[in-house]
Amino acid sequence: MNITFEDLVFEPYPYPGCQQASADLGNGYRISVIQGTPFASNGIDTYEVGIVYCDEFITVYEHLTAEQINQLINNITKAPL
Repeated sequence: MNITFEDLVFEPYPYPGCQQASADLGNGYRISVIQGTPFASNGIDTYEVGIVYCDEFITVYEHLTAEQINQLINNITKAPL
């Protein structure tokens, strides 16, 4: 599966001024990307990213750029099953 940041579809998040996108990365992993200042995001061009594996929360990355998110997605999709 070749998902990139550009493939993410952001929708309003239930907190004013925030938006979220999520995607199934195809190997048991899901990614959730949130933009907005109440989160670890500058609200402009950095994002808070949560990683879930088989419905279990793994970790959160703070203040990632789109390029860093693409690298993270690339690393996760190459993870062994």
